[in-house]
Amino acid sequence: MREEFLFGLVERVRTQFLQAAATCPPDQRTVIPEGFNNHIHWQLGHILTVGEGILFRLTGEAPVLPETYGTLFNNNTRPSEWTQEPPAWDTLVSQLNEQTGRMRTVFAGRMDAPAHENFLSMVTADELLTALIMHESNHAGTLKAMLRVLPAVSK
Repeated sequence: MREEFLFGLVERVRTQFLQAAATCPPDQRTVIPEGFNNHIHWQLGHILTVGEGILFRLTGEAPVLPETYGTLFNNNTRPSEWTQEPPAWDTLVSQLNEQTGRMRTVFAGRMDAPAHENFLSMVTADELLTALIMHESNHAGTLKAMLRVLPAVSK
């Protein structure tokens, strides 16, 4: 798959995700709608943390996020179990934007960079980037579903 196509797709999916998240009123960002385990604030942190893990950690790049992000936002975490304050909404948005640019900077011309760990049989950076796109698209759908039910929660 062409490198520019993959980077463009990452940027489009990330932009759409952030635009949808931005429509959430501040007072509803930490409301967990019925039927969900997490809230929209968690969704932002999760996308950031998993993106870092899938692409950067698995290719041996140095991590830039604090280790505490994993305890807050990895798979199977829930805000109801948090024992520490999460990063602010604006911090996560800024880090998500920075991460998108860093993906391109670090991996431009390196789509064949090997994965140091087997992740769903993916062995190169371009395959990991494809997984990241799939993961983020899935969570974009979840975020949009949460936004549809949140106004009913606050009424």
